[in-house]
Amino acid sequence: MDKHLGYKLFSIGYPRTGTSSLRKALKDMGFKTGGPTDLYNPDVNAHVGDWLCLPNDKYKILDEQFPNAQFIFTERIDAHTWYQSVVRRTSQIKDTPGIRHQRNSMYGNPTPLRYLYVHRYLCRSRDVCSYFMDKYGPDVDKKFLVMCFEDGDGWEKLSAFLGVKSPEGKFPHSNKSKNK
Repeated sequence: MDKHLGYKLFSIGYPRTGTSSLRKALKDMGFKTGGPTDLYNPDVNAHVGDWLCLPNDKYKILDEQFPNAQFIFTERIDAHTWYQSVVRRTSQIKDTPGIRHQRNSMYGNPTPLRYLYVHRYLCRSRDVCSYFMDKYGPDVDKKFLVMCFEDGDGWEKLSAFLGVKSPEGKFPHSNKSKNK
């Protein structure tokens, strides 16, 4: 991988949009991924995780703090598919105060209410895309990438954006929900 020292890449998709698959793909490409405590670690160049969505406009803060960073926004084929995945995942994990706080902060309620969660998902998608298109105009493709794995996005699109050779094999599909 030929990314320069201090380079940062941020995955800013909501949970259940393929962020775990993206994390695995980036690792396969040679990126060193990390969490919130690694934000200023120069050895960590890719950041993927739910923490990047708190607050919902954290991408703006990161864009200002790291002007040379690139951003990948993962999304689902549609809001209904995303919401169903959230509901399935909610039934599979322990409902802790931390999880409830995270859901309340991201979606406005700790309980997956369809109208509210879908509204938040759609508004955030619009806001994220508008922010980068408005700020970077014709150069947006160098700074910001939207990926939807259900649409077939994978190695080719990711490699072209990052300027990094893709590994052999299929694009990873991690963290699949059970009982689809």
